[in-house]
Amino acid sequence: MITPAEEGGPNSSKRSVTKSAQRRSGRPVKAIWAFFIERCKRMLVDLANVSDDCTYFRHCWGVLFLRGESDDEILSLRDRLRTAWEGGTESVDLLSHKLASEVAVSGFGGVKWVEFTLHDRTVLRVPNFFNLRMALCMAIVELAPQMSICPNPDCPQRCFVKTRSTQKICDRRACIQFGQRQYKRDWWKEHGHQWRERQQAKKSRARKGAKR
Repeated sequence: MITPAEEGGPNSSKRSVTKSAQRRSGRPVKAIWAFFIERCKRMLVDLANVSDDCTYFRHCWGVLFLRGESDDEILSLRDRLRTAWEGGTESVDLLSHKLASEVAVSGFGGVKWVEFTLHDRTVLRVPNFFNLRMALCMAIVELAPQMSICPNPDCPQRCFVKTRSTQKICDRRACIQFGQRQYKRDWWKEHGHQWRERQQAKKSRARKGAKR
């Protein structure tokens, strides 16, 4: 398992990697890349559902992705992301292109260095180029077809990522119960008249049989 440690500025002694680590660099590099992409995905959902108080979001993601953004900048990105999320796949793809353009114009916004400890306690120190906008781009590319809105108006985190293609509601218990009630109401609205007619027909046949 690869675990990240505290970040800080690079220096010559910490940046050096042992020869044995270099020979095994293929697998750790893949795992480190997967680590970053997975965090990008989680951050995407957290940003879409963040409240007007950014304290918790900063606590979770400040080390990896923030480069001095103000609360207003974070909330502006949140609003843009929510609007695109509600618009569907084409909207989030368009947002991804816009964010990529903004990254290209502004640059990376600084590089942070992250320290990873391998199984054998070898330490790798790698650059993290993922600022907030770039992380959002990468996450959208990975998740666009799975990004969905929970239909429960009382859901505290309506923007969610589907785990299966047929999923229409998030995995919260209250939302699942809401979906079940909604399904029953929709079914009754569409089929209730036929169901009542069948029940009346059964009762009529039963009465006729009793008279005989």
